[in-house]
Order: sequence, then C-alpha cells, then structure tokens
Amino acid sequence: MYARVASFEGRDSSLTDQLIQRVRDQSEQAFEDMAQDFPAEMRGRRASVDIHEVVIFDGDAERAKAARVSSLEGSPRNIDDSVSKVQDETLPKVRELEGSVGVIGLADRTSGRVTVITLWESADALRQSEQQADRLREQAAQSGGQSIAGVDRYEVAVAQQLSGVHA
Repeated sequence: MYARVASFEGRDSSLTDQLIQRVRDQSEQAFEDMAQDFPAEMRGRRASVDIHEVVIFDGDAERAKAARVSSLEGSPRNIDDSVSKVQDETLPKVRELEGSVGVIGLADRTSGRVTVITLWESADALRQSEQQADRLREQAAQSGGQSIAGVDRYEVAVAQQLSGVHA
C-alpha cells in the first residue's frame, strides 16, 4: 500500500477551517476534486507530491484529533530492520500511552527516510505524552541506526480510513 503526501503553498490560511468543513461535508472524492471545485485562494498551489510506502497502519485513525509526525533518516538498506524494530519494540509501548489511537508508518526506500505518525484522541493527550514520545523516538532511532530529522505536531482535521485498507 502506498500513500501520496501533497504539500501546498500560496493559499490563504484564514480559509483553512472553511476548506476542512467543505472536505468533511463531501465524500472522499472531494480530495480528488479540490483543484476543480475549490477556489485557488482556499486550496493554494500544489508544491509537491511524494509517494511513500505504508509500512505500519495500526489503530483507529478516524478517532484522531491530533498527530505527532516524527521523521527518521538512515540508510535505505536498513529500512526493513528499522520498521521491524518499530513494530516489535516501539508500537506496543505507544499503544499503552494514554490517549493513543493509532500509528501510521511511511517509508521512502530511495532516501532511507521513515516517517512515523502517532495519532491521539486530543491535543491534550498529545501534549501529555511528549516526554514518553521523546524517549521512544530516541530509542527507535538508535535501535534502527537512524537519526531524528524532525518532529512536528498537527491538528487532525479530516481522517478517513478506506474499508479493508491495512498495511
């Protein structure tokens, strides 16, 4: 399974709530129709689209209200070992954290980058897990022979799992 990750620029960020509501009100086809149906100032210009292999899909993404995105960099030839260690060692510990509702792992086998997205039932749950997440991220990077390239936090505005989709 693969995921497309699109980046946009040049949009009016004050229209974000309106954009999110329009997407929520429509079917998943709304994502595909954005370029035709949504005003340019609302959607912006697509700056890039990256394709990533989905290597972990665990939990209930539709319950997510907040997300922490951790980027790890290493050798492309170590991706399988790194993902196995995250699944075996890190994922069970993340599941135990208060407010955790899921994890998505994305891999770029060309660059060696692994992106781990942890999903949370609320922004408070995300904030309260920061110290534990820092420790788990450091352990995962170390055991996988990777370095931490970055950590970002987001509000989850729309999360929809297609039926039957699993990594």
